[in-house]
Amino acid sequence: MSDIGEELFINVFKKLKAARLEGFVFEVVAHDNILQGLIRHGWRIADGMVLKTLHYGSPVFYFLPYNDTIYEVMDILRRNKQTVREMVIEDGSVKVLHDLDGKKLREPSVMPVIRSQIKAKELASEERCRQMWKAFASKRADFCVKVAKEVLIKDCFFRFVWDLDKFLISPEGQVVHLEIKHKYPATMSFQSYGFNTNSIGTIRTLQGCNIPSFHLVLSKPYWDKDKSSAYLLNDPKAQEHALWVMTNLRWPTSFGEPCEADEHTSMDGETKVDTTELILNRWRLLGKYSDPIEALVANFLRCVYSNTQADLEIVTWGMLTFHRQAS
Repeated sequence: MSDIGEELFINVFKKLKAARLEGFVFEVVAHDNILQGLIRHGWRIADGMVLKTLHYGSPVFYFLPYNDTIYEVMDILRRNKQTVREMVIEDGSVKVLHDLDGKKLREPSVMPVIRSQIKAKELASEERCRQMWKAFASKRADFCVKVAKEVLIKDCFFRFVWDLDKFLISPEGQVVHLEIKHKYPATMSFQSYGFNTNSIGTIRTLQGCNIPSFHLVLSKPYWDKDKSSAYLLNDPKAQEHALWVMTNLRWPTSFGEPCEADEHTSMDGETKVDTTELILNRWRLLGKYSDPIEALVANFLRCVYSNTQADLEIVTWGMLTFHRQAS
């Protein structure tokens, strides 16, 4: 990992969609500001890459484990009659240990490569990659390797796939699914955040397995997809206007009207993405990016443990527009 240099980083990440590169920033931000704080409160991170596809309309979950805790999540899904396939990386190939019915194979099966076609205009520019390197990637080689590996697996080995960001296990043993994103409202007319409509099925499946889902968002002050998110790491003014907000993804009460997100949100940069509104008054404010980690984590725990979340401030459209900054 220490052999990663600036040119290698740029040569790898400039071949990826710019949105993937931006996700790299948030991977570090969420880890350092929220997840580490939860660990200090006795929570465990079920660490691994988790993907979901559909096989003849039925969900299939793919797991690439990074620690033993992730197997607890796999066991819960299996007990609830879900198909789970474990992945391993061996001899330069991605292999699966289970068939499409979830049964253990005698020998690992090599997954075929499916090349992802991404429009050139959607790729990360060399300048943007260099900004990321200088801002933080040069100090986080571990995340460079992890993110690059996961992006390549998603883009090259799956045609249609949805990733599940994190699974956490509370001190009481409750498994929680956490979607973590950095974004801004999907459309001005909806005045709320959007959620990929195809992912709602995943939320419902997990809900049926007694795994609640929450959505944690770092609401960005610059509503501009072309602006590198590296500013979140070194701009004190931006950090004062970046808000941590969170909601419980309960089906159906958390979801509103359908809409279409712009083409740039899709993997090929051409397809409109079916999006569903997440009802804004169900979001709660955890705090600003610049707030102490312990304060943010304390509000995170209030959001998870409270059925009403009544003691947390409700997110409003006025709040979001007040913190919006001109690009």
